[in-house]
Amino acid sequence: MSDYNNEGGKDTIGESSKEIIQAPIPIQTREPDALDTEEVIRNHEEMVEAERKKIAETKHAMVGECIEVEHNNIRWNLQLRRRTYEWEEEQEEQLMAALARVQLDDGDDTWRWSWDKHGCFSVKSFYKELFNRARVQQNMYKVRLSVWNAMTDPLPAVFPALFTVSSIEKWLLQWPVVTNHEWGSLVWKYLPYATLWTLWKTRNNKTFRNTEIGVERICREIKFTIWYWCSSWKRRKKYKYQDLEDNWAGVIRGLIGPV
Repeated sequence: MSDYNNEGGKDTIGESSKEIIQAPIPIQTREPDALDTEEVIRNHEEMVEAERKKIAETKHAMVGECIEVEHNNIRWNLQLRRRTYEWEEEQEEQLMAALARVQLDDGDDTWRWSWDKHGCFSVKSFYKELFNRARVQQNMYKVRLSVWNAMTDPLPAVFPALFTVSSIEKWLLQWPVVTNHEWGSLVWKYLPYATLWTLWKTRNNKTFRNTEIGVERICREIKFTIWYWCSSWKRRKKYKYQDLEDNWAGVIRGLIGPV
């Protein structure tokens, strides 16, 4: 007898067919292969990379997004978008060492300016920090750039009034060392640049303002310019400007000591 009947217009299923349908269907299982594992890892890495990119683009990551807490221990995870280069490893270690010393408190993130005792940003504090980092005696960008740019001779020029030297370039390159004294050597090192800078300003004042400046005043301005350029040198307070006026030879020879 067939298991499938049509009684009264209704389809019915026989008992034997029900048993077949109700019987458990075996499902083939297999161990996950390497491809499955790689796909899971790849999906996870893509998700992490997307989160890193989101933080990097907004540039407003919270501290809580950069730390992982486990057993009351804090581990920093800055979620960098790429692996650090070999030459960056030392800087990264220094950064992580600095972060390890930070004491975190529960609460909302806040911004604090490190170079101000009140934690508030100001142009004055920013300029002061930059000034301390870029010492005037080491840089003097404006002056040196002007001097060396002139030495490259961008425009044809002659120097008919240079009676003692044939070339400013050779004059600067052959500038001798006369003393190892801290104060005298610094003054001597600045002397050619201060001289050229002062003469340049004097020439401009004569040309554009018709202002006559005597030799004595030019010499005094050269000395004052040197004194000003030494202002960021911490030990300048041990010396006096008057020594440049009264005992110039003693300063250059290293005979003037700190007070």
